[in-house]
Amino acid sequence: AKYHDARPGPLAILEPASAYPLISVQAVVVYLDTNMLPKTWRIITAKRSDKVAVKPGYFQFKPAGGFEVYGKESDDEDYLVKQGFSIPTALFREYAEELFDATHLAANEGEGDPNSAVRAEPSVDRLINLIKSGKASIDFLGVVVDLTILRHELSFLIVIEDEDFSKNRLEGSWEGRVNAVP
Repeated sequence: AKYHDARPGPLAILEPASAYPLISVQAVVVYLDTNMLPKTWRIITAKRSDKVAVKPGYFQFKPAGGFEVYGKESDDEDYLVKQGFSIPTALFREYAEELFDATHLAANEGEGDPNSAVRAEPSVDRLINLIKSGKASIDFLGVVVDLTILRHELSFLIVIEDEDFSKNRLEGSWEGRVNAVP
């Protein structure tokens, strides 16, 4: 199904019968680019693909995406659903998918703990280790609400001060091509 039944966002308010309100996660990623002299702070942005349901062709901060239970519809164990309903897991999954093209994380096809699948992803594991070592941080900025499309975004700031991070290739994903701007 297309977002809001492929109708303009304002109709979600005026005619909400087929509106699909969404909660999402979004982060502004700022990192120290050591490939430049002098070292330069960069922000990751992306131009959205023409294939996405919401705002194709627009620019946005990446990662960003819907906050949903990371599990399977067949998961009927309460503990699996509760583990899959995790804001950090949603943020880490979007980070891996949209910056490093970890397409295998789009759906949880594995068995057991859904958080382990996301945290085992190499890009996520590196970020978690950077946070533990004090070379990166994640801060909650607040909730952004776009009333025209009934979308609430939990917004975060990810700051990475690791010398090696800028050596990683930011691949983007089918949802959009990423850029790092000073």
